[in-house]
Amino acid sequence: MALGLRHHPGRHLATSRRLRRSLAHGRTRSKPVIQSTNIERSDVPTQTGDGDPRPVILRAENVSVSYQSASGSRVDAVREVSLDIREGEFVSIIGPSGCGKSTLLRAFGGLTRTSGGSVLLQGDPVTRPKPDKIGFVFQDYTLFPWRSVLANTVMGLQFRGVDRREREATARRYLELVGLDWCADSFPAELSGGMQQRVAIARALTTDPAVLLMDEPFGALDEQTRTLLGGELAGIVEKTGKTVLLVTHSLAEAVFLSDRILVMSARPGCIKEIVQVPAERPRTEEFLTSALFDEIRAKVFASLIEEVHRQAQANEESRRAAQRG
Repeated sequence: MALGLRHHPGRHLATSRRLRRSLAHGRTRSKPVIQSTNIERSDVPTQTGDGDPRPVILRAENVSVSYQSASGSRVDAVREVSLDIREGEFVSIIGPSGCGKSTLLRAFGGLTRTSGGSVLLQGDPVTRPKPDKIGFVFQDYTLFPWRSVLANTVMGLQFRGVDRREREATARRYLELVGLDWCADSFPAELSGGMQQRVAIARALTTDPAVLLMDEPFGALDEQTRTLLGGELAGIVEKTGKTVLLVTHSLAEAVFLSDRILVMSARPGCIKEIVQVPAERPRTEEFLTSALFDEIRAKVFASLIEEVHRQAQANEESRRAAQRG
């Protein structure tokens, strides 16, 4: 991985070794659990599993999202999604392009208004962004190029009016957690893409959100860097105990990181299947080559590819209709 102009190799390697050691004790069990649902129904399974004592932190109740297209027609992006996410859980959303994954994530975070149903965070309705309780990490790093790494990382705390000394101390702790405390005075242009995304993750964590929403955070990175950051993210989540909802197109990423994987249908998107990953977190790199990993990945792929074909067919029918019109 290219590491930018102010590279500190010894420190970075030591951090990588620490993060890998934090993934050192994962164990796997036998078979994935598949919860199948009829995609026409709204009463999809909403629990993480029988006997799970963790409280529900984020809930969707029959959430639908519709909007008007540029041509004036109604577009149903998400239809009647119901879901419970428990405290400390890592849940991934996967589905065909255009199925409403990011729209659903934005609705969870209060960035997109729902057309029906409701989203609840710790029992309270989410109708607008809650930066003190919901953190976001997007594919675009959204770092300000004229601000240093430290100055970018403190922004959430600065907006909340936290004292400068306190916010900088907090930011430095999270930069250390992501292995970038040594480049706090660097600027984004001096960092690789992977390093910039680490800064974005540190910035999201500084406000201590109850839930972290991540929309394809590693989508713009090369495969090797993506795999490395996935392992580091797993370690960070274990250390902080955060609840994470991740949108991804990567089957391997979803299986490696998640407690559950939500497979969404073609548009209008709803939850087609919920796949549980019965392997303790954090997971080692060896899990990526295990039989259980291959089995779960194959199950998710089989469910996903059906929806990819359905979406492609729908897109082609729309194209033909537009030509006839």
